[in-house]
Amino acid sequence: MSNGKAKGSGYERDICKMLTTWLTGKDKPYVWWRSPSSGALATITAQNPNLTGDIISVLPEGNFLTDKFSIEIKTGYPKSSFNKFFSGAKNNELEMFWKQATVDATKSNKEPMLVYKKDRKEPLLFIREYVKEKFPQLEELNYFIIKFGNEKISVFNTDAFFTKIKPSDIMEME
Repeated sequence: MSNGKAKGSGYERDICKMLTTWLTGKDKPYVWWRSPSSGALATITAQNPNLTGDIISVLPEGNFLTDKFSIEIKTGYPKSSFNKFFSGAKNNELEMFWKQATVDATKSNKEPMLVYKKDRKEPLLFIREYVKEKFPQLEELNYFIIKFGNEKISVFNTDAFFTKIKPSDIMEME
């Protein structure tokens, strides 16, 4: 396994652990875990359109989140930056990550959620602007909106998002 893939796998596990604690208040048993081949299986096999993203529910208690969101996790990528986004660079990793999240989400009729972490930086969480509007309490947080094409995406600090949003908020989301 390459160092980048190992780093990504480790961060995916960290997100699964954080989400489990968010729901249960405990470290274990895990409610979510890395999907087989971290989403690649869904790309290869069209037989299971619900198996998208990097995180799946491994216990029924977690279905409320992964039934609504296809969660893509990205970490590392030292050349990725918001500066590329603003300069209009053709190889904008952030836009490619978002596109991957939206393509997977569309396949499974879910909303995309992207968690992106750059080395030694706080992780960021990307959701569509109209999804953010379903959670008025998010207005209390610092966030920014970026636009890829015609789509507006709200970007939050990941920890702040999951501190403000409770599992019941996602369960009640329409």
